[in-house]
Amino acid sequence: MKEYKIIYYVGESIGSETIVTKGVLHEENDNLYIVTKNDRIALNMIYKSELFKLNGLGTMIKIINDTKTIFLTAYRIFFNIGTGFVIINYFETKKIKKHLDAKQIDKSFQDSNAFWNTDLASIWKISDKNQFLIAMNSYLCRKCNYGEDIGKLTEAEKIFYLNIQFESEVNNGGFSQFFFNSSGDFANETSNSLHIIGAEQTEKIYNKALLTLGGNLPKDQSDRQELLDSILTEAVDEILNECDTEFYKYPDNLEDLNFQFIIKNREQFN
Repeated sequence: MKEYKIIYYVGESIGSETIVTKGVLHEENDNLYIVTKNDRIALNMIYKSELFKLNGLGTMIKIINDTKTIFLTAYRIFFNIGTGFVIINYFETKKIKKHLDAKQIDKSFQDSNAFWNTDLASIWKISDKNQFLIAMNSYLCRKCNYGEDIGKLTEAEKIFYLNIQFESEVNNGGFSQFFFNSSGDFANETSNSLHIIGAEQTEKIYNKALLTLGGNLPKDQSDRQELLDSILTEAVDEILNECDTEFYKYPDNLEDLNFQFIIKNREQFN
């Protein structure tokens, strides 16, 4: 897929006076991302996308992605002054809509309650690799109470669970967010989980970030946050940003590596 120049807004509704942001929509390893200088939004749980006309702006696409509503459109000309002046590229917007439709989650999973409560037997029947991984992660989240009861997972389940939490957190807010949030409770184990599935380049990036913070972080979130607050200088933050950039290039196909790991260790996913 080619890159598309877009303007977008994240929120429940949009109007002619809404301040929009300029960015790029592009694809990496079969995943779509909205990318700006300071932000990166993964469009990996698209439940619905629809075209609509906004008075004063033109044709836009409304996307329901995970728990967020996103409005976007391709443009020919955009002046970022006040609420902005824009000339919409209708044909490019229609092309984007086709890409979004192709990534939309199967209709059988449109009901979020049904999706997040899919039983294991049904998960094994999912043919789409990305949807399979999302459903399996949801199942394991429920099984271990979102990491609170991590001991309930088998070793293989834990490896996959840690990898997905890491990837999700870094995609949403970078390494800083990963280490600062509850996902960082397993910071000292995630390097090994990446190593086991064969994500060698991602493991190197991860180790670079972890070593920048001392190489060993407290498991307790409060203790870890206190430590991070004391060591996160501009220089450290710059290195973590470099790690973010390196990670976003996806030097390893994490989707395929995680999928193959599950298939190889199927008997441990129960």
